[in-house]
This record gives sequence, structure tokens and C-alpha cells, in this order.
Amino acid sequence: MKNFYYKVKTLEGLIKTGYIKALNFEDAAKKLKKNNFTIIQINEQFSPNSKIQNINFISKEKVLSIKEKLEFFNAFYSQYTSGISINEIFYSIMSSTSNPNIRGFCFQITKKLEKNLSLKETLINFQNALGPAYTALISAGENSGKLDTILSEIIKNIKKEEQIKRNLISSLSYPLTITCLAIAVLYLFNSFIFKVFDMIGTDICQSAIISLLIATIIKIIIFFFVSGTIIYSLLKNDKTKKIIINFIQSRKIILKVLKQYYFQSFFLILSLAYNAGIPPVESIYLANSVIKIKTINKKIEKAAKMISEGCTISTAFNIANVFSDFAMSQISAGENAGELDTMFKLAAEDYEHRIDLEIKVLTKIIEPLLLIVVGIFVAYIAYSGYSRYYNSLFSLI
Repeated sequence: MKNFYYKVKTLEGLIKTGYIKALNFEDAAKKLKKNNFTIIQINEQFSPNSKIQNINFISKEKVLSIKEKLEFFNAFYSQYTSGISINEIFYSIMSSTSNPNIRGFCFQITKKLEKNLSLKETLINFQNALGPAYTALISAGENSGKLDTILSEIIKNIKKEEQIKRNLISSLSYPLTITCLAIAVLYLFNSFIFKVFDMIGTDICQSAIISLLIATIIKIIIFFFVSGTIIYSLLKNDKTKKIIINFIQSRKIILKVLKQYYFQSFFLILSLAYNAGIPPVESIYLANSVIKIKTINKKIEKAAKMISEGCTISTAFNIANVFSDFAMSQISAGENAGELDTMFKLAAEDYEHRIDLEIKVLTKIIEPLLLIVVGIFVAYIAYSGYSRYYNSLFSLI
């Protein structure tokens, strides 16, 4: 049980303060609400050695990972639906999370809110952390009174995003694992087994063979550790990451998967923004921020400009010519029926289905290529092993 300081208003309008024992902020809020108190403030009382004392500030350019966003929005949603004020929500998340990036983000937001800035004015300073689209959706949700619905939909969207990423990684992990094993086995044969064949007929002792095996295994471990470290450091570097992304986007098969992924996110964000009451043109610009392909960004921006000049959404998107026929038919039907947000969701679901199909196609293309590569490795090992073994036997005659 933790100790919480509270400040509440009674039914008679009196301000009351005190301390309450509870498991967490939500539990403390429920206990206070049972007494018909209106919660003004709840603060957890921390010990001098508490983790809240160690705050890691994050820069305005810092982007939270998918897992960090999911953790943040889950906490935000659960505490908002518990009736805790916006100011206290960020303080609560900061004090309960062990993630330094989320803690630093919430700490800086809390400090801004304490200066009587609005949530919109506060979040816009750190919009890169959550992304411009999610930041705007939170503000729109608060203004429209639909913040709980918006947060719930954002969580669903992030979970889908995480699932798509997991499916893509799992489909590529098998060929990557096989390739690494093939490289390790090839090195083992070249550096150990073939050398042992060459030593047949000499006075080599067992301890020397064991030492050679251990040295080979250590070299393999060092090779993969150094390679992994280099790859990790390259991926952490923003400039290198952009080069890698540009290279991937230049590959037609990978680009096709990325397009489906971006379009799925685009229509989900568009549906949420439209439902939150954000004007159509602004909603399109927000949704466009999730797409990382410049040629598509420009086409959607032109479409948004046409809509602002009086063109219908379906006509502008048709001229842009970037979305599927199914998506266009749904948008056209949504405009006629006045249910655009629903049709945007259906378009997103269609693209999600397309992503699964593209990943399956990608896997089917990689598998035969992988078999060919492994076959070449096996053929090389078999030929080298046979020739060395034959030569070693011939030398004994």
C-alpha cells in the first residue's frame, strides 16, 4: 500500500485535504469517490530514495517507441476513465513507470501544465514524442469531450501497428536465423573441421584439436557480437537510419508492403481525427504525417488543397491516384451516406488484410532464395570436405 496526499471538494463545497492508503492512483481515486468527493488533487508521497527523484529529460526531437507509446496511452486511458484530472494523470504516469523516456516526457509535460498552459499548448512542444497525429488527436478529444473514445481507439491502432511489425519481423526472422547458422557452420568447417582433415597423419594431439575448436567457437561469437553491435549502432543513428529506410523503399517488394502499412495507419488516423471533430482538410494533413514516402505525401497534400478549395474528398483522392479501388469506393459511399469515419475504418481494415497478404508473398519469395543459398553452402562444404578428406587419405598411402 502507498500513501497518497489528496485535496478534494465535499458536497457542501468545502475543501478538504488529507492522506489515504491505496494500491495506486486509480485505487485512491475510487476510495475518494465513494465518499462523493470531487477530486482536485492526488499526489503520491515519495521517500527520499524514490525513483521519482531520478528524472531523465528528453529532447523535443525524441520519439517514443511503439511499446513506449502503448504503455503511455494504456496508463493515460485507465487513469482518465478513473476521473483523475489531466494534471494528475501525467504526474501519476511519471511516478509509476520505470521507463526513463516516458518518465522524462511526463515530467516535462507536468511542469508545463503547472504554468497554466493548456494541454494543447503543452503537448505541441513535445509532439515528436507521440507523433503529430496522436498529439493533435488528444487535444481534439479533450475539446470535443471524446477523449476516452479517442484514447481507446489510439490504443487499438498502436496494438495493430505493433502486431503488423511483429508479423513482419517473424516472417523475416526465420531466413535471417538460417543465414546466420549457415555462416557459422561454414566458418566452423573452414576454420576447424577442414583443418583437422589436413592434420590427419600428423602428430597432432587431442588437446590441440580441442583448443582449435574452442578458438573457432570464440571467433564465431566475437564475429556475431561485433556485427550485431555495428548494426545496432547504425540503426540508432538517425542519418544512417534514413539511408537504410531510403534503400528499403527503393526495393519494389518491400515498398509495396510499406505502402499498405502506411495507408492502413493513414485511414485509421483519418477516421479518428474526423470522429473527433477535426476539419477534413486538417484531418488529412494529420494522417499524412504518418506516411514516410515523400512522393505520396506530395500527392495527398495536393488532394487536401483541392478539398480546401471546394472539391469533394473522393474526387480529390481519385485525382491523387494513390489509394486502392476498394478504398476509393468506400470513401465515395461514405460521402454520400454521411458516414465517412466508418468508411475510413473499413478502408484501414482492407489495407491491414493486404499487409498480411504481402507479407505472405514476401515470405514465399524469400524461402526458395534461402534454399538456394543454403544449397550452395552445403555443396561447397561437401565438395571441400570430400577433396580434403580424399587428399588426407591419399597422403597416408
